[in-house]
Amino acid sequence: MKKTTLHLLLLLLFTVTIHAQTTYTYFGSGDWSNTANWSPSYPGTTINAGDTVVITSGITIDETITNDGTLEFSDFVNNPGTITNNGTLNISQPVNYTGSIINTTTGTINTTGNIHIHNNITNNGTFINNGNIHLAYFVNLDGSGTVTNNETLSLDGNIASSATLEFTNSGIFNISIVNFNSNIQLINTSTGTINTTGSVLIGATFTNDGTLTNDGTLNLSSYQLDGSGTFINNGTLDFEGHTDYNNSLTYTNNGIINLNGLINGPDTLINLGTLNINGGEIALATFTNTATGTITTTGNSYWRADLTNDGTITNYGTLRAIDCDFNGSGYLTNDGILELPNMNIGANLTITNLLTGDYITSGVTHNYSYNFTNEGTLTVLNGTFESVHCTNNGTITVNNSGTYKNTSQLFNTGTFNNNGTLTGVNTDHTGNFSNSGILSPGNSPGTYTFSNDYTHETTATLLTELESTTSYDKVYSYGNANLNGTLNVSLLNGFTPAVGDSFTILTASNITGTFDTVNLPTGYDWNVSYTATEVILEVANTLSTLDFELTDISLYPNPASNFITISGLQTEENYTIYNTLGQEVKNGSVTNNAKIDIQNLNTGLYFLKFENNTTIKFLKE
Repeated sequence: MKKTTLHLLLLLLFTVTIHAQTTYTYFGSGDWSNTANWSPSYPGTTINAGDTVVITSGITIDETITNDGTLEFSDFVNNPGTITNNGTLNISQPVNYTGSIINTTTGTINTTGNIHIHNNITNNGTFINNGNIHLAYFVNLDGSGTVTNNETLSLDGNIASSATLEFTNSGIFNISIVNFNSNIQLINTSTGTINTTGSVLIGATFTNDGTLTNDGTLNLSSYQLDGSGTFINNGTLDFEGHTDYNNSLTYTNNGIINLNGLINGPDTLINLGTLNINGGEIALATFTNTATGTITTTGNSYWRADLTNDGTITNYGTLRAIDCDFNGSGYLTNDGILELPNMNIGANLTITNLLTGDYITSGVTHNYSYNFTNEGTLTVLNGTFESVHCTNNGTITVNNSGTYKNTSQLFNTGTFNNNGTLTGVNTDHTGNFSNSGILSPGNSPGTYTFSNDYTHETTATLLTELESTTSYDKVYSYGNANLNGTLNVSLLNGFTPAVGDSFTILTASNITGTFDTVNLPTGYDWNVSYTATEVILEVANTLSTLDFELTDISLYPNPASNFITISGLQTEENYTIYNTLGQEVKNGSVTNNAKIDIQNLNTGLYFLKFENNTTIKFLKE
């Protein structure tokens, strides 16, 4: 009895072992259920764990097949049925028709060779492609598993809205008419290339370390685009997502990019086609618009990138460029609102502000070196707006804290309102000009030239710097000059004028009026003379005892070492002490018989001057 039981157990174990290693082969043609086409026997519709089923000739599967072992498609398969894969499914030949392949969490699909799959696939496990696989346009791809492409994967079908797949591409991934929802992760490795044609929507988290080429219509609405790869657009790219700040992608646009999102980080964007910025934001390390490139902005758009523009830029919306360098030899046309805070513009750009345009500059500094035509409104809020060749047919307004620097030609046929500072060394400022702000000629010093009449209004101030008898600020008006307002004169770089030095600070065809207020360097006796064509400053004398009005005011002791005492004052008076060079060395206020401390003064001759011009000479021992 014991021997019989032992023999049965050994037979059963042997039978199970043999069964676990059975390989079933299908040959001929026909249906899966055609038992005559199987060798060594018919496996049924469930492939057991450890078993292998090999399809070596054309077969039609209209049954429901469950694979717990290994199923190999080595020849053409018509599959109107359902295949549930819990084990390993190896496909090296096309799978057709409208059936379904369900790859469970324990299942693995391996594809090799040239394959067309026309079946719906639900992948909750692992899908690895090492061949040339084409998922046809009516394929529905669903699931929560992983898809890894190491060779060529062409996806024309649809990804289900419920899918949470993870795609990793290290080969060539061709995408057409596909939607990637926001729950999908798309990773393009450094060896990967993604090509898009047709209409493709990528709303997934997308990391590109390889190459992405778009020849169709690609909508990137991803929450985040990351990576360090290359992005080449030859079709239409609708970008509504945003890029990660730490990425370093390179974008090359040969087609159309519609930007509604944020391109961010140390990226590079090279535009050879059309870039439409529709309320998006660009914050890049390098932003280049080539000679063939066209950029159009609408909505509320922002630039936070250094830009080289050799093409054409047109703004129809509100464009705010922040903390940027703007170079190139192209064209910028503003038909909306253009704001340039803290922006430096150079090279040979041509900028046109149209009739309906509002061009606003602000910030710390602006270096503008380009051709500028204003048909609309230019407002310099603060900072410096510098122009080499400017044609103003509209309205230019310089606010109180703004500066307009004309370094060459200002052809003004419109309205120029200077409430701030007008400066520069120029060759032309055409049109009659009425100045209500500050006129500060030159680059310390220099000459500002008016081609027509100049009016210095009562609120205006002329700032004149004197560096030497040959180097000082000048104003030339080839028309008439009507003077009011204030003249402020200062000495530059330690210059000490001598008696008899003269400075012709303003020349015009005809001068009417005088400055209402004149502020001159102290310590000198100045003459301001007005002729029919010139305003001349002349040093008549330095301070001397000839100017003193001693009256009853006296100073003692004289000479003195530490203190001097003033007597004869009726009230508290303000005073200033000058050296023999006319330089101020001390100031303050003093009452009758009060002492003034002179211990810190060097030994020598000094002049003490009161506000009523009474001056007393004393010697410091």
